[in-house]
Amino acid sequence: PRGVELKEQVMYETLLAKFTQNPALLKALLETGDAQIIENTSLASYNDDFWGNGKSGNGKNALGIALMRVREDLGRELRANGSISIRTGFSNALANQLGISPSAPIPKKILHNKIWLQCKQQLLLPHFT
Repeated sequence: PRGVELKEQVMYETLLAKFTQNPALLKALLETGDAQIIENTSLASYNDDFWGNGKSGNGKNALGIALMRVREDLGRELRANGSISIRTGFSNALANQLGISPSAPIPKKILHNKIWLQCKQQLLLPHFT
């Protein structure tokens, strides 16, 4: 469980950086409102029942959950402050857990991975690059 929580926190903070650094992606994410976001891997050539919903459709959907958490947190920040702070690195707590400098930027290789979002069978954001 500890490793899983760490993996989920890395994804969450990476998504925070990705969306705060790209206004068009942030706008698209916020426009999903309170819709459920699903990483649909049921039709994919790979079976990812951790980050996605898996071949059976009953996977954890950890990516979808992380995206909804990012949407909620950044939406709340925007409503409270009228703006959103850009994130470029991991939080101090996570950086310490990973044994890296808190001021180190998240590698671009991680930030530029394509992420697919599906909501109620409708592709919302075809890809993020």
